[in-house]
Formats: sequence, structure tokens, C-alpha cells
Amino acid sequence: MKGRRTLGERIRDFRESAGLTQAALAQAANIGRVTLVRLEKGEQSPRFKTLDAIAKALGRHTTDLLVEPESLFPPATQHPGAIPKQSDPQYGPGRNGSEGLIPVG
Repeated sequence: MKGRRTLGERIRDFRESAGLTQAALAQAANIGRVTLVRLEKGEQSPRFKTLDAIAKALGRHTTDLLVEPESLFPPATQHPGAIPKQSDPQYGPGRNGSEGLIPVG
């Protein structure tokens, strides 16, 4: 996991993953190359219209640029009340309360 990235870093990472240069993405999104450079460096905040155009040019949803995927769907084990995995030694066989239950089917 890369950790938390800035908006500019996410744009750059998606652009590089798509194999696009800054000039090519700027042209596809119908924005200036200098604007894209400033966005990637975090020197400029985009209007939603610009961000949406960049996302579409990358074949992504605008949300992909705004939010880290793991912040949308964090692993369940990060939550204090999460059900532990069977492989957790603290909750191994015989410790999950399922013994003695009648199997379904």
C-alpha cells in the first residue's frame, strides 16, 4: 500500500498507469499542459469540471481521483468490532462459539 496520496499524486499515478504523457492527457482532457503540471504538483486546485474531464480522459470515475480506494472500503479487520479471522490464534478452533451448532443442509 502506498499510503495516503495527494490528489496530484493520484492523477499522476493514473496517468502513468495509462501510459500517457502530461501533454497527451492534457489534450485528451481539453486542458492546458501547464494546468495539468500544476495539478500534479499540488500547486493548483482543480474545478470539478476539470477534474471530471481528466477522469474521463483516463477512463476513470471522478471519485477515483478524489479518494483512495482503501478509504472507501477499508479491510474489516481495521474496525474494533470486526469479526476475527479463524486463523487468528486468539480466536482459533473452539473459541468462536460455533461448536455444537447443527450444520445447515
